[in-house]
Amino acid sequence: AKIVELTKDVLPTTPISYAYTLEVTLMIGDAVSGNLFSSSSFETKGAGKSETKAYMSAIKKIKSKSSKYQEFLDDAKTKIIEYYNANCDFISKEAQTLADSREFEKAIFTLNQVPQVTKECYDKSMDMAVVIMNQKLEFECQERIAEAKALISANDFESASQVLNMFSKGMDCYSEVEALLTQINTGICSKYLGEAKGYWANRNSSGAAAALANINASSPCYAESSALAAEIAGLLDER
Repeated sequence: AKIVELTKDVLPTTPISYAYTLEVTLMIGDAVSGNLFSSSSFETKGAGKSETKAYMSAIKKIKSKSSKYQEFLDDAKTKIIEYYNANCDFISKEAQTLADSREFEKAIFTLNQVPQVTKECYDKSMDMAVVIMNQKLEFECQERIAEAKALISANDFESASQVLNMFSKGMDCYSEVEALLTQINTGICSKYLGEAKGYWANRNSSGAAAALANINASSPCYAESSALAAEIAGLLDER
């Protein structure tokens, strides 16, 4: 809204009252793109015992159920639908260009600006948003895979596992993720089994037990770790 003060009067009453005549211009548009779809001006008057009350009284006299106000809204709705239907291909192209530049969030934001009332363009845009979201996830997956490989090379298997724990089986990259998770599991197994054997060679049973506790049942060396745990437990029982 834009409000222009046309007149302001101080009324000779006791106590003093104020009166305003305002021109209120209402606009419906897209603040991001600068597109103006509809505008309408209303002249309204109000009075009150303070300047603020007089001003608010004038604004409150604009009736949202008036025919002029409804025409203003209907005109805007029609023009919004016409605009998005006419520019739907351009919006899709812009979103794809952003996605190709790996600006996935901006691409999805662009598509989400299409209002639901433009059904055909809206449906097309939402379908495209899903595709771009999947592209975003696959790109992030490849970034995480590269990060995980670097961590594995540094024998930081736990961090590598955390990097990969957000990806699901339905993704194209998951076969590579799964292979790395197997490699991580094997690395964790070898690391802690080696630690346990080192502790036990020095007859440090508590250190060995703590190391073995990091090996889960799905690990490839679980049987060997279980056998070592049984050996430790057996010797401790003998004591």
